[in-house]
Amino acid sequence: MNPVRWKREHQIAFLVAIALGGTIGIVVGLQRAGPSASVLWGAVGALMAGAGAYVRQLLRNRNSN
Repeated sequence: MNPVRWKREHQIAFLVAIALGGTIGIVVGLQRAGPSASVLWGAVGALMAGAGAYVRQLLRNRNSN
């Protein structure tokens, strides 16, 4: 399950999910913890969104077999 071997549109969707998760994490971090911790919240948001997109791709490939 190497993301480098995915179709181009799936790679773009994966990157968009990571960027969106990071943005949401930064916004939540700014509201809850202030500017100093917003980067950490952004990293956690990006990680969670990327993991969700990866699991979605795993399930998609499993159902296509």
